[in-house]
Amino acid sequence: MGILQLALPTSISGAIYIDNLKVPCYKETDIQGKIENCTPANCTVVECKSQGPFSMFQSIALHPFLLVNGLVNIIYYNGEVMLYKEPLGLLFLVISALSSTFLINPLNKLFGEPINQPIPPLIYLFGIAGSLLSVIEVTPKKEVAGKKEWFSFLYGKKDQHEQIEDQQQKEGEIAEDKKLIDEENQINQYDSNNQNNNNNNIRGGNKLNHRINESDTSSIDSPDTMISPILQQQEKDHLIPKEEEEESNQNNKQDWKTKVIPLFARSLRVFIPMILLSVANGLWMETSLYYDNQFRVNAYGYNSIDQILLPFYLFFFMLVIDLIKPLKHLLLPEQDSKETLWEAVKATWKETNLVTLFFYRLLINARAIIYFYLAIQYDLTLVYLELTLTRVVLNWLGAFVLNLVIPKFIKATYEERRKTFYPVNLLLKLFGSIGVVPVIVIAPVNNLSIMNSANQIYPIDNQMNGFDMTWIELLMMEINALHQKLTKLKDLKELKYKLAVPKCKETLNHLYEDVNIIERRIKKRELSILSEVSFQFEKAVFRFIFGKDTRLHNLSLLFLDGFEFEPKQMLEWETLKKQINWNMNVHQEFIDLIDLGFTSLILLKLQIIPLSTKNT
Repeated sequence: MGILQLALPTSISGAIYIDNLKVPCYKETDIQGKIENCTPANCTVVECKSQGPFSMFQSIALHPFLLVNGLVNIIYYNGEVMLYKEPLGLLFLVISALSSTFLINPLNKLFGEPINQPIPPLIYLFGIAGSLLSVIEVTPKKEVAGKKEWFSFLYGKKDQHEQIEDQQQKEGEIAEDKKLIDEENQINQYDSNNQNNNNNNIRGGNKLNHRINESDTSSIDSPDTMISPILQQQEKDHLIPKEEEEESNQNNKQDWKTKVIPLFARSLRVFIPMILLSVANGLWMETSLYYDNQFRVNAYGYNSIDQILLPFYLFFFMLVIDLIKPLKHLLLPEQDSKETLWEAVKATWKETNLVTLFFYRLLINARAIIYFYLAIQYDLTLVYLELTLTRVVLNWLGAFVLNLVIPKFIKATYEERRKTFYPVNLLLKLFGSIGVVPVIVIAPVNNLSIMNSANQIYPIDNQMNGFDMTWIELLMMEINALHQKLTKLKDLKELKYKLAVPKCKETLNHLYEDVNIIERRIKKRELSILSEVSFQFEKAVFRFIFGKDTRLHNLSLLFLDGFEFEPKQMLEWETLKKQINWNMNVHQEFIDLIDLGFTSLILLKLQIIPLSTKNT
């Protein structure tokens, strides 16, 4: 990020975009603008300073709320790690990411941003179903010697380390099998000896019984009495399993709570990180837009705060966990809780490849900058849904290509390649992508179709210079033209013409702010969700300000063609204003906006705003 800030021209690294429009910076304010009451009319426009690692501390000093990003990062990265530890962790990550799109509009209300277009449930259904199929992976069955699998030619050969591990595993399995056979032989030998002893006892008892009967049968018990100890032992042997079964049932009843409680605790270990991760995802996107609009922190400034300060946030958090043992056992898996933070850092550094780490951070920063630009320029809900679904598809496609082309570079093991190219997994991902890709294409088209339908309901002449354009595009062109004129007004006091309109300077400042509001509504597509009446009236307002309404257009031409400002025109305007108010039942604030537009025409007549053509 430091290299980018130093290498890129200031026009790029310092550019501030609000609602897809590049905005100026002022000499009288800080690097992020603090736009309070500053306009080109009363402040000096200067080139915006570059933003990045060398400016981020100044940004934080000016706007301490930027530090909230650290809390979001702590929640995000810890929740992500906790879910990755679970067997179905990747599945939970996708669900939490998609769930966060439902939080965007509530967060928009909380942060005072425009409400986005609702996304149809069917799009969500196909997107979620396709994503789940794309991330599910089935572990292949154990390889059978001599049996060839599909796509086995893609698995490659096992390296020496893997071959040694396989050999050790086979030797271990053989030793285990041999041990089991020896134990079984010992049991069989033991049973055989017991059977021989029993037979000898029975035969000895019969002989003894025969002798006793011959001598004196009255003084000796029957043969059954002679072998009764053996029979008693056999009866005891038969009774033991029944006693053990009863004892087992009793233990199961007692252990019911001990089984349910761990299961409930494990569910919480998955559910809570999912919720926190979903909130963190939504907050990350929302704060990107908020910091841009309110603090004028651009992609380079925000990404520096987001990525460079990240280790400091996380290390401090992990140090606190490491010092508080109960918290450590609660938040960390059993294996991780056994090592100290210093041991974990050393082990991680030992395994780290600096070249790989550099490219990893480069890609992460590039992704964050792209996410930021998309978040501030388009519908936030739609952007995050599209990015999440795209990420799901690219993940498995990237894994497939990398395992196919450069498996050694990514250090993919034989079993990992086998799982990647396993036919069942490929089919699941293919079917999942069939559900996801149409959603990626259809979702933005559906979002724009509302605007097209609005154009059909309220048609206007959209032919201009031989090109077909929507009325929104026409408005944006004329708004940009008005901006260029307004930015030329450095200070009304320097104009040679005396101001003939009371509070003209204040009115012009308000007009400039209203133009900004109009731009934001247009870029955020907020116009498409207004009621029919307010939608139609706002369009009339825009037409008046930029000369599109027939009657008001005629009024503007009177001024621009050199007619003197007469009470007749003002009376016509007042009459028209009453008609609009009566026909559309509009609010006074909209009438005030038209008044501002009318005042702007007066300013044009007085040549306070320089004109390039009459049509403007």
